[in-house]
Amino acid sequence: MRVRQRDTETFELDNTSVVKHFLSKDIPFSISLLSVSGTHENTSVAEIGYYVLEGNGIIKKDIEITEVEEGDAFYAKKKPHTVEGDMELVVVRTPPAEDPKDEL
Repeated sequence: MRVRQRDTETFELDNTSVVKHFLSKDIPFSISLLSVSGTHENTSVAEIGYYVLEGNGIIKKDIEITEVEEGDAFYAKKKPHTVEGDMELVVVRTPPAEDPKDEL
């Protein structure tokens, strides 16, 4: 199944995060491009994986702090977490949220 870039939504989540969202109701996951400049909090309990396309920063989960940089992947499990830094990330989430603005 193909989801065309021109058919995706781009929106601002908060003052520090912009998302380009690739979502199809026919698949059990979603793929998003997340731009973070500052701090992005995620309170979702979905399975979420990140791949850092460019930049660097940290991911905080519980008391664990993990440094990430371009080329790294990170699995956040089903836990609230925070992404901090200046990064472009590919985000894969399952299950997808009903509303893309609730996705990340």
